[in-house]
Amino acid sequence: MTLRTTPHIALAHDYLTQRGGAERVVLSMHKAFPDAPIYTTLYNPETTFPEFQDANIITSPLNHISLFRQDHRLALPFLAPASSMMSIDADLVLTSSTGWAHGFRTSGANIVYCHSPARFLYLEDQYLRSSSKFSPKKLALRFLKKPLTLWDQSAASIPTTYIANSTIVAERISRIYGRKAPIIFPPAGIRRSEAQIPIDALKNIDNFYLVVSRLMPYKNVDKVIKAFQDLPSKNLVIIGSGPEKEYLHSIAPQNIHLLSGLEDSEMAWAYTHCTALIAPSFEDFGLSPIGSILLRKTSHRIARRRLSRYCSRKYHRTILRVPNTRQDPRRCPTF
Repeated sequence: MTLRTTPHIALAHDYLTQRGGAERVVLSMHKAFPDAPIYTTLYNPETTFPEFQDANIITSPLNHISLFRQDHRLALPFLAPASSMMSIDADLVLTSSTGWAHGFRTSGANIVYCHSPARFLYLEDQYLRSSSKFSPKKLALRFLKKPLTLWDQSAASIPTTYIANSTIVAERISRIYGRKAPIIFPPAGIRRSEAQIPIDALKNIDNFYLVVSRLMPYKNVDKVIKAFQDLPSKNLVIIGSGPEKEYLHSIAPQNIHLLSGLEDSEMAWAYTHCTALIAPSFEDFGLSPIGSILLRKTSHRIARRRLSRYCSRKYHRTILRVPNTRQDPRRCPTF
């Protein structure tokens, strides 16, 4: 019989189908523990960070359905049972979760790094913001909310320890799950040491403002677009993807450029060469403003007292008190 001399570590995440701050956290975990398998419900190598391609990724049966890999939101009715079926045999599981992976079954200790309890359950108005009362999304959530909330509350009892990425998330975990969570800030995504490659699509644009965000209703990207509709001499570059992509394309004039799927070297170039970053959403932590500050670029943001706790005012300015069209980026004196 061979005795194990080092603990067996595994990693877990809700789904690896997009590029965002949560996926960057998993990527950092993977770099720290490159031999640890990553358990997740769905994996799409074409739409998430390419660095995951060298990882041992173990998926749920849902991953066989290509439609779910393309849009994980379509799998909403099936993600709870699929998550409950995920079983991880490891001494220690490091879990990154925003709503599903905290429900994976583990044989050993399970430390959950929580980006937020499920927004679609506990911050529904913010998450769906612009959806009409009878939109398919709201109707589906109205039908599924009670059973999913019961599942989520039960799943929250599984982890050994919760860790929050920010003060407000720690407060949510305490209020929703009744558990205390110490705070560890997430790793910065783009660093000054990152190599830089110019973005071909922007080669004829000298000055531009930048938004880096998932294209979700609560991110308020449409508010920035509507402000720049009245500023035809100012260029705006939006980097990100999400369910609002087609709608945002439809309302964007010629001075607004939407891009997605960029490499980190191109992202670093965009941060470095933009006039300033605009961060219009109510972020729990806010990796995009941190990225711009690390590259010594001004970040214009919605007023949130948390950002001032770890940012110098030299590099961030408050220009939005609330996300509405009466208080928008046009208020910034640099415009």
